Amino acid sequence: PDSVTTIGDDVFAYCGSLTSIVIPDSVATIGERAFYYCTSLTSVTIPDSVKSIGYAAFYGCSNLTDVYYTGDIASWCGISFESIDANPMRYATNLYIDGKLVEGELVIPNGVTTIGKAAFRNCSRLTSVTIPNSVTTIDEWAFYDCSSLTSVTIGNSVTTIGESAFSSCTSLTSVTIPNSVITIGSSAFHHCDSLTSIVIPDSVTTIGQFAVAHCDSLTRVTIGNSVTTIGDFAFFYCDRLTSVTFGEDSQLTTIGSDAFKYCTSLTRIVLPDSVTTIGNEAFLNCTSLIGIFIPDSVTTIGEGAFYNCSKLTGIYYGGTGEQWDAISIDL
Repeated sequence: PDSVTTIGDDVFAYCGSLTSIVIPDSVATIGERAFYYCTSLTSVTIPDSVKSIGYAAFYGCSNLTDVYYTGDIASWCGISFESIDANPMRYATNLYIDGKLVEGELVIPNGVTTIGKAAFRNCSRLTSVTIPNSVTTIDEWAFYDCSSLTSVTIGNSVTTIGESAFSSCTSLTSVTIPNSVITIGSSAFHHCDSLTSIVIPDSVTTIGQFAVAHCDSLTRVTIGNSVTTIGDFAFFYCDRLTSVTFGEDSQLTTIGSDAFKYCTSLTRIVLPDSVTTIGNEAFLNCTSLIGIFIPDSVTTIGEGAFYNCSKLTGIYYGGTGEQWDAISIDL
């Protein structure tokens, strides 16, 4: 009834025969696990009065297909989802905002500051997204598996691209990351199979684990000066990658374990003078690699870092033989 303001924790958990629910305009909060494992639930209507949805509220609602939201795009983006499983789009494929299916071109309204967790996940008919300058955070899984998405324009105030934010956007061909971005989260562009190149701007300091891994069409990567860490598996299995370029004033210190593993088309790489650590299996199975420059700043080369680089004929070292002997090489 309209007198209800809160749907409490676990209230409808395991109601396995529940098929649909309409939440009234009086409700402001949906609690943790509120609809946990409602396995027959196919549709839910959420009013614009809802401001927060608790942890795992819709976890296990594996047959959910339709989410109806009575507010506008700005208020949908502003809902506080405690986890990706708090958002019913964890499973649903159709999101209706104010009666209209989210598809084609999506323009996030100016004034929105955060695109919430899994906000547009699984919107498979979405083809383009424009994010305004007011947005500072693209939260985790925000556009995960938007399989028809081909282009994204990101505003100049975004500082964080969250974990898996654009993961499995298999039609995405281009993305421009603005100079405001500091962090690219784990798996942010994982399995963007149509992406051919990516430029990491000078503002970025960290490239997360699996950030651009399994991008089957990726051929060129440019990494800006402020990146200090390339995370584990960051470019794992980008098997068409031929060119990796670092900024002239690169501050990169760490190449994580498996970072370029199975980049089988990579032929040459010049590591910047700031690098101190090459992680375990960092270039394992780079079977086309014929030459690499290792600066005298390197103190550690991890186990199997160049294992099965069967064409590697030239290792160019920037220091002395005595410095080379002092490197900790884990065989």
